[in-house]
Amino acid sequence: MINIDSLEKCCGCAACVNACPKQCITMYSDKKGFFYPLIDSSLCIHCNLCEKVCPLIHRAVKPIRPIMVEAVVSKSAEDVRLSSSGAVCHELSRYFIAKKGVVYGATWTDGLVVRHIRVTQNADLERIRCSKYLQSQIGDIFKVVKTDLLDKRNVLFIGTPCQVAGLKRYLRKDYENLITVDFVCHGVPSQAIFNRIIADIEKHNGSIVKEVNFRSKKENWRDFGTDYTLQSSKKQYIRHSKSIFSRGFMSNLYLRDCCHKCSFTNNRNNSDITVADLWGVEFVRPEIDDNTGMNLVLVRSQRGRELIEDCSFKFNRFEYDYQDALKYNPAIETPPTPHLLSNLYWKYLTRLPVKQGIMLALLGGRILRCLKK
Repeated sequence: MINIDSLEKCCGCAACVNACPKQCITMYSDKKGFFYPLIDSSLCIHCNLCEKVCPLIHRAVKPIRPIMVEAVVSKSAEDVRLSSSGAVCHELSRYFIAKKGVVYGATWTDGLVVRHIRVTQNADLERIRCSKYLQSQIGDIFKVVKTDLLDKRNVLFIGTPCQVAGLKRYLRKDYENLITVDFVCHGVPSQAIFNRIIADIEKHNGSIVKEVNFRSKKENWRDFGTDYTLQSSKKQYIRHSKSIFSRGFMSNLYLRDCCHKCSFTNNRNNSDITVADLWGVEFVRPEIDDNTGMNLVLVRSQRGRELIEDCSFKFNRFEYDYQDALKYNPAIETPPTPHLLSNLYWKYLTRLPVKQGIMLALLGGRILRCLKK
């Protein structure tokens, strides 16, 4: 029976939930808004499948450097405009759909909760386009993936590195008809804090928030912002640098505990392809940058290389140096360091109105850093 004796030992991938033959494991949300497994021991038959599929119990130890590193962007200016960066995941997904394959990715659902869904039509690909800076709930989607694989459907699964690792542990064997894509992850911020931010926006505007786009390119790619679409049809745009939620997130104030000791940084990913925003391209390769968005693509398997090659007609591709990519995106190899006041924030400052609590923590952190210097 799996035993979560420390919160940093669970990434919330739900592999254990999918693997349990007696369905005695469910996911519950703690007070911070993060999901963890809850076991009904009266139903448990002690098969230990939950332990066997846990990606944090069976951690990948040996780093494997990418076999190919490229700067990649879609040839479709419209798809680039609508996507968070260079539209690589969207183009790969569209290629799979055209080949009668199945795509799994994260979408917004009711209550502004992010969940993984199964997509078989181009029209539904819009639902899984763009970054969602919250943890996607897996539910029983790993079981559905396995059914598709056994039915000989070609499957593209897009998720965080820990979700990909959880899926592969759950499957317990390699499937040639499965391609996995993860992304360079900064960590998972708190759903509970996000919900409080949304409640503030709704109260201020007197209308419910229907949609959120964390990566709006209203100004440009590097100076992106968040678009909140209200039920009243009004929109509120907040630049990333001014967004209180984004500032707390990027300062690592309210990330999931396991993110600070991530098992899947430093090229211990278990995916075929890793994608990321190509930050720093304006300094390294200014001739290929137009500030509309570009992806870094790290190919980790021959299967991933073949997919990129098959989709070459959709992309503009450029060789890129791994060290140049790492310089401006250190999260490739290094997990996020906890904010200096993260524990104090959860213990005391969350009692304040949400904006004041975050601002006080960020201000206190800056003061402490200055004192240390």
